[in-house]
Amino acid sequence: MDHWEEVQNQIWLCDKCKNNPRVECHLRQQTNASDVRPVRLLVIAIAPPFRRGLTDKAIAASALNDPQDTLRLFVERTLEKSWSNLIDQGLFLLHSVKCAIVPDKDGFQNPPNKVVDLCASAYLSEEIHIMRPAVILALGSTARRAVARYLGQNKPKDFRVSGPLNGEFAIDMAEQKTRIIVTKFIRGGGKSVAGSALSRAAKSAGILN
Repeated sequence: MDHWEEVQNQIWLCDKCKNNPRVECHLRQQTNASDVRPVRLLVIAIAPPFRRGLTDKAIAASALNDPQDTLRLFVERTLEKSWSNLIDQGLFLLHSVKCAIVPDKDGFQNPPNKVVDLCASAYLSEEIHIMRPAVILALGSTARRAVARYLGQNKPKDFRVSGPLNGEFAIDMAEQKTRIIVTKFIRGGGKSVAGSALSRAAKSAGILN
């Protein structure tokens, strides 16, 4: 896991967005190598949850380390299994961008496209290459865009970074076959659609019968 630790160290030291007012560089996702298991289903979300008042750099609370995280509870309730059981069976979760995003004037924490392109290309893509998941579930437009950065020139012609949030794609990269499922984020009316897609992805990965 030397490469994994190298990527995580790069995430921790990154200052690419230090002058971007939408990026809370004090709060970022960092995943210890000891937490990484063989991955069958990788769920990709948006960004670590934001919180105010930070003066020092801190590891963000997220589905990986917070039992009350909204996304973690959604996954557990949808698949009707505990988080530890799902992790043992090969489910994992990463965010498209590693730093928390300051809410915009409407209260949304969607990262600017330039931030997604920069961060996902540098870090999420490397994490996916290391994990080599059998199935990837992209939750929302940010995750879809981040996966597109990972795919690069291998992106299928019908894999779009705009438009309806649905679709399944079979990808063969570096002798690794991966199924990518794109769906809506769990916000509002997207919750039931995302739940169906998550169940389908878990079955495809062999986590659910």
